[in-house]
Amino acid sequence: MTAWRALSWWGLPGPTRFVERVATAVIGTEDGVVGLSLPTPHPGGLIGAIANHLEMHSAATVIRVDASTGLRNRAPVTMLANAAGLRTNGIRLVGDFLIAPELSAGIFVVEGIPAEDWYPWVYFLKLLRTERVRLGRTLAPSLLVVFPSGVPRDDAIAVVGKEFRWLGQVTRHDTETFIEARLGWPDDSLLARTAVSVATVLAGWDEDLARGLASLSLATLANPLTHLKQYAPALKKHPSWSNGLVDRWDGLTWVHTSALLAAQDDDGLDKRVWRGQVRILFPFLDQIRVAFVGKYLDHIQAQLPFTKEFTGGHKKTYKSAWELELYDVNERIKDDLPDNYALLINLCIRMRRSMAHFEPVQANYINKASELWEDLSSTFTEDCPGWEWPRCGQQLVMLIGPSGAGKSTWAALHHDPADIVSSDAIREAMTGSHDMAGDQEPVFERLRAIVGARLANGRSAVVDATNLDQKYRIEHLRNIPPDIPVEYVVVDRPMEDKKATGGWRLSKPGLIEIHAAKFAQELPAILVGDNMTNIKITDLRMPPSTIVSS
Repeated sequence: MTAWRALSWWGLPGPTRFVERVATAVIGTEDGVVGLSLPTPHPGGLIGAIANHLEMHSAATVIRVDASTGLRNRAPVTMLANAAGLRTNGIRLVGDFLIAPELSAGIFVVEGIPAEDWYPWVYFLKLLRTERVRLGRTLAPSLLVVFPSGVPRDDAIAVVGKEFRWLGQVTRHDTETFIEARLGWPDDSLLARTAVSVATVLAGWDEDLARGLASLSLATLANPLTHLKQYAPALKKHPSWSNGLVDRWDGLTWVHTSALLAAQDDDGLDKRVWRGQVRILFPFLDQIRVAFVGKYLDHIQAQLPFTKEFTGGHKKTYKSAWELELYDVNERIKDDLPDNYALLINLCIRMRRSMAHFEPVQANYINKASELWEDLSSTFTEDCPGWEWPRCGQQLVMLIGPSGAGKSTWAALHHDPADIVSSDAIREAMTGSHDMAGDQEPVFERLRAIVGARLANGRSAVVDATNLDQKYRIEHLRNIPPDIPVEYVVVDRPMEDKKATGGWRLSKPGLIEIHAAKFAQELPAILVGDNMTNIKITDLRMPPSTIVSS
């Protein structure tokens, strides 16, 4: 099993690209010297990654030289020979160094040169380049030199053949990949995506900060400012590239988060968290807007056109429900929403308000909205319904007919009882009685969820309900991909037969007649399959002797 948490920072695309470019230049250098400009402190592990790459991709022996102890009246050539384990009495001059057979396949990686030793090194490096070209040596030692801090860059570049600068080498993709790996590749929930995005913008290009943030929980990472402020460093340096507190990242000049903390720059920190959140939350908020409009389209559209007045007297008239903002959508459906739907849309409105004012959203809002969406998303129509369903020959059968028409009896005679999803059975399970007064939407939400789950598992479903209201038929069809067969089974029998065996329906005066009138009204749309392309019509309206009453 792959140990994702062990993913190396130096195995990421950006850092790897830099390491490869430097190593390739060192291996292919003609005059023997390549320079490296790094901030101080140096990016941890960079020199080691370059040395490892050189060893793996060349026949050279890599010799790392720590020059931080200083020359102490020695020449650079002596320090290098000592580092290679050679006696120095035979290597006194640059020419000796270049022709020594023991060093012909050597690559020296020199770091830590004190600023006060730089000019002896300058003299040596210039002479080495000149002598190597003069001697025409193809097999001679090469040097990768890390420039000391505090030396003018132009002066440093003048003494090397080629120079590489660690600046803007880490991309947002690198940081995000590393953090996701350290978090163990969290799921695709709103909370997880927001947490990763916020941690990414706070970490920037810094591996150590990325590791620290990835040790926090997802709920904390969604807005970790309170946690971070407890560890504000006592920095007194002005942020700069040379002190490692500024770099290019995500297309911007990016000040290290620790510098913002030290400066108590609350506005800058808020904007940084906001930047991480908005990348995920704004698309999510629009997803919620579209989901609610789709679910309550007819109800919203019936209240349009709607004219809204903005600050400054500007007015806009909305004629389509799809144009409305989330707040205006909620205003038109809030009185009809179940509690969880109302909580979800209100949380989203609060989050949008924060986002619009460049304020970070509270972590508990994101966490709760994530949980609610995970629970409720299946009750909304998808842009591509049924995309993950197996195609196993399953079908949806919708019985359509007025009360007492014989639908349940027909279903029991022609289908496996396990396939039948009855609205009456759901009412009894919810209330203890098939006679449920008031809003029927909770019943049909549960029915659609059961039907969707069966079809998603490759099983057929038979909907035993009157299905007289086109709204409810369309609600089913919106969740069914067009390549899944749907059959309308139209059932009815004469009025005298329905009244003769009406049973409990007769205790509700006018019920059978009302249903019969509604059925007659809807019949033209039913018989053309509501103008959908994947509907098969089976018309079973027959004399009373043909259909056994329910």
